[in-house]
Amino acid sequence: MNRDQAATSNLIDTSSVIPPLQPQAIGGLYGRPGSLTSKLLPKQPAKVRILALSAPILIALLVLAYINHVLTGPDHVLAAFGLQTLANARPTHVSLPILCDPVALVVLLTALLTPVCCAEQVASIELVVPMIVKNVSYRMDGLDVEAIKTIVRRVNKAFEIVGLKSVSALFLLVSFIESYAVYRYIEHHGLLSSWNPSKLSNTLWRKEVYNGWWANAHTHSFFAALLVIVSTYYLYHLTKQLALGLIFAVFGGTALDKGFGATPNLRVNTDGYYGMRILRYFMQWTYMTTLLGYVLAIGVFAVWLPFNQVAAVVIGIVVVSNIITVVYPTTLVTGGVLLEKQHFIQHLMLNPSLSSDKLNEIVEGVWKVPTLPFRIRGTLSAATLYLLIPTILAFVSSSLK
Repeated sequence: MNRDQAATSNLIDTSSVIPPLQPQAIGGLYGRPGSLTSKLLPKQPAKVRILALSAPILIALLVLAYINHVLTGPDHVLAAFGLQTLANARPTHVSLPILCDPVALVVLLTALLTPVCCAEQVASIELVVPMIVKNVSYRMDGLDVEAIKTIVRRVNKAFEIVGLKSVSALFLLVSFIESYAVYRYIEHHGLLSSWNPSKLSNTLWRKEVYNGWWANAHTHSFFAALLVIVSTYYLYHLTKQLALGLIFAVFGGTALDKGFGATPNLRVNTDGYYGMRILRYFMQWTYMTTLLGYVLAIGVFAVWLPFNQVAAVVIGIVVVSNIITVVYPTTLVTGGVLLEKQHFIQHLMLNPSLSSDKLNEIVEGVWKVPTLPFRIRGTLSAATLYLLIPTILAFVSSSLK
C-alpha cells in the first residue's frame, strides 16, 4: 500500500457531502482526465509519469554532454571554480563544464524535481476536503454545507482554467521568453564576474569563463538551446505550481471563514498528526520546492551573474511569491487549528456526562495539541537560514571583487 492509498484508507467517503478538490485539472502530467499524458502509465501516480518522461531525457542530455566533451571539460584547461584555490592565477583559458558548474547541476536537478513536487502537492490537495470532513464530522450539522460546496466548485473551476490548452500555451510562451531573456543577459554579462579569484580584470575573466562554458551559444549552440529548453520546462511547471498554490491558498482563506479550514482531529490521533498527515505531506513538498527554487535563483543571479540591483529584484520577487504560497497558507493552518480547538472545547462543555475535573483534563490536552503538523523550531531555523543566504552571498561576492 503506497502513501496515497494509506492516507485515503483513513478517510470516509465525503463526495456525497462535499465534493473533493480537483487540482489534477491543472495539467495532463498531473492527471487531468482525458489528456494524452494522463494515459501514460494510467495506474501509476503522476510523479511516476513525470519521472518516466523526464529522467530518460536528462540521462540522454548527460550522455550527449559526455560525447561532446562538455561534461567534464578538457584536462589541460583549468575549471573556473578550481581557480578559487589558486592565488594570483592568470589563466589564458578557463573551462566551465557541466560537472564543474554547480549552478548547472542545480538547474538540472530543480527542473527534474519541481514537477514531481507539484504532483505530490496535487495528490495531497485531492485529499484535503475528505480530511477536513472527517476531522469536523462532529459539527457538520452546524456548517453551511451549500456555501462550502460553492467554494469548492469555484476553486475547481479555477484549476480547470489553469489547465486549459490556451492558458498552458500562454504559460509556455512566457516561460520561454523568460528563459531566453535570462540566457541573453548571461551572454551579455558573462559568467562568475563576482567570483573572480584570478589577477585578470573582471571584464576579461567573465568573458573567458563564458568562452569555456558548456552552454556557450557560439561553440556549443546545441547545449545552449538545451539549457533554454530545460529552463522553459522548469519555469512552465513552476508557473503551474504557483497558480496551484495561489488557488489553494484562496480556498483555505474562504473555507476558513465558513468554519471549514485546516482542522485537526481532536477526538483521536488517527495518524500521529491528529488527522493532519495529509496536510503535513503537502507542506513538506511545498517547502522543498520553495527551497529548490530559491537556491536556483541565488545560483543564477548571485553566482553565474553579478549580485546587483537586478539580482536583488529577482530574488525579492521569489521571496514575495514564497510568502504568498508558503507563509500565508501556514498562517491559515494556524488559524484553522486554533479555531477548531475553540469549537471542540465548546462541544465538550455541552456534554453533561463530563465531570469538571475530567473536562479540565481533556481541555488541557486539547491546548497541548501542536498547532502545525511539524516542529516550529526547525521551521524557524530554516526560515532564518533562508533569509541569511542572500546576505552571505552578497558579502562573499563583494569580497572577491
